[in-house]
Amino acid sequence: KKRNYDTAVLNACGALLFEKSHQDQIFQLVDSMNLSPICLTTDQGEEVNALVHVNNVSQICNSNFTKAIPVQKKTVDDN
Repeated sequence: KKRNYDTAVLNACGALLFEKSHQDQIFQLVDSMNLSPICLTTDQGEEVNALVHVNNVSQICNSNFTKAIPVQKKTVDDN
């Protein structure tokens, strides 16, 4: 059974156990950035959620993917 929208968002953010006030902040951020949760399924049938910009959802849902090599985050220069 697939997760509902709210649970998928929280799962994608690792926030299922956060306090409700923090979860509400996550929902506001996700909405303000026009993100939408998608469901990916592992080879073992386990659901994994990710957030994607709404403009990319249909393209992503109709594509095959390969594993990406993680890259380091850019650091923000405080200058």
